Amino acid sequence: MTAAESVLSDAHTWSFDAFALDEATDGHPLSILGFHLIKQAGFISLFELNEQRLVNFLRQIEHRYQDNPYHNRAHAADVLQSTHAILYGSKVLHENFVEDREVLACYLAAMVHDAEHPGVTNDFLVKTSHHLALRYNDRSPLENHHLYLCFRTIHQDKCNFFSGSSQEHELLPWLRKIVIEMVLATDMKQHFHLVSRFRQLILHRALSDVDDTDGEEKSDSVAAVSKSLTGSASWTQLRDLAQALDNREQGNTHIRVDTNLDESEKVLMFQMVMKCADIGHLTQPRDIHRAWVSSLEEEFFRQGDLEKGNDLPASPLMDRSKSGITQTQASQSVK
Repeated sequence: MTAAESVLSDAHTWSFDAFALDEATDGHPLSILGFHLIKQAGFISLFELNEQRLVNFLRQIEHRYQDNPYHNRAHAADVLQSTHAILYGSKVLHENFVEDREVLACYLAAMVHDAEHPGVTNDFLVKTSHHLALRYNDRSPLENHHLYLCFRTIHQDKCNFFSGSSQEHELLPWLRKIVIEMVLATDMKQHFHLVSRFRQLILHRALSDVDDTDGEEKSDSVAAVSKSLTGSASWTQLRDLAQALDNREQGNTHIRVDTNLDESEKVLMFQMVMKCADIGHLTQPRDIHRAWVSSLEEEFFRQGDLEKGNDLPASPLMDRSKSGITQTQASQSVK
């Protein structure tokens, strides 16, 4: 087994190490992992994908990632793996909510979600009148640019891996719609709106029906759901709720799951998958998580340096002369 194969064998776990894959593949973690997951899922034959053009697309997208401390091709690979782990790690999610074409859409969104990221925030682009902010009228310039690169690359003849598929004219437009929604959701300006909508979705649809055979246990289940929505639940309560959902088919839970989601609710669910995967290293072993946080801190400091160089005040947590994220808001996650 090669070093790359050894790392890929952990692709279904929460202990995946994108740094190790980056090293084992000589700087090609995203294209190697992307091809591995798509082929392993049987999507090449299922959707009649052109294998060589898929490889070309993956390499082109990977090449678009810059050598930033954090927003780089290893980060993209990490988010792709976290997306895979979220989708397949829960029987409730994978077996009841997700179709094959939706998994492919999630993979695609994860792979392209930070393509050509310049290592600075949307606010910096707007404040400095960067050409991306001007092009996209100050509205999610980074996310819109990532999406532009994705679909411009797909429409290159040598990279259109849908070319020749009998499903191309139906599948590609559908994928485009879902991928756009997922990548745009990574703009933090959308965060509170999306989280609020998702909480309501859980409350009114996904966990709406509670078994009333035992009044006391029904009350406990409702309380657990309510606390998870308000953010007042303990980690133990959230763990128990997740376990109850995963074990529902064995009759060990009094929570039923309504799987009859409409299109907008499904899109919202995939947007939240994308948001969670984007910070998936929070679930990884502490040393891997520490490395990611340190990389993000350095990228923040570099933006602060640029801001000072442009006679702008350094943004919060981006001033090298002050405490960064490893010493402030992220400290509870990295200690």
